[in-house]
Amino acid sequence: MLTTGNAAANNMKNTRKIIVIEDDRDISELIAYNLRQQGYFCEQVFSGLDAVDELKRKPFEIIILDLMLPGIDGFDICRELKSEGDNPRRIRYMRICLGQTCILPNLLK
Repeated sequence: MLTTGNAAANNMKNTRKIIVIEDDRDISELIAYNLRQQGYFCEQVFSGLDAVDELKRKPFEIIILDLMLPGIDGFDICRELKSEGDNPRRIRYMRICLGQTCILPNLLK
């Protein structure tokens, strides 16, 4: 299922499109709510399979991605995006944050 927010999305001051890929609906809603409050256009998907479909259909500037998803996990989604070759939607930079620790994975090299 995909949600894009309320009618205020049409009046967003920031045109950056963000997708939140998170199967825990409470966490997803919290992230999306705060992004929308800051003026970002935000879409939500709740499974890996839906995420791959949505990412192939639309370009997003920022992807907030849970690693542990039903169907296809976050690492497989990254590999799928990487396999698109010269597609402008491919991932150019990635940071994984687990709690307060952030790493730059070798996955995309």
